[in-house]
Amino acid sequence: MNQRAGYNLRMPVLKLPGGAALSRFRLDKLNELIRRVHAEMSVWSAQHWHFVEVTRDPNSSESAVLGRLLTYGPPAPTSGTGAMAVLVTPSIGTISPW
Repeated sequence: MNQRAGYNLRMPVLKLPGGAALSRFRLDKLNELIRRVHAEMSVWSAQHWHFVEVTRDPNSSESAVLGRLLTYGPPAPTSGTGAMAVLVTPSIGTISPW
């Protein structure tokens, strides 16, 4: 275990997809703004992703709890063929208020 000051520097991070981040109305508004700058570019969908730092892999019961907690709102649509995914995250060191 690679540790410094009592912290495990190699803790696993679960990457869990969430629901839709923007409604169709919000996507349309965003695309209006984007087209003003770059006519050929558009946003197909926006999806929440959850990153959970764990000290070990969760057991089936813990995974079920995470699944229930992180399932909300409408599901995110699947991206189209040839779509490019862009991941936008908070700055390193940002601490979630939750």
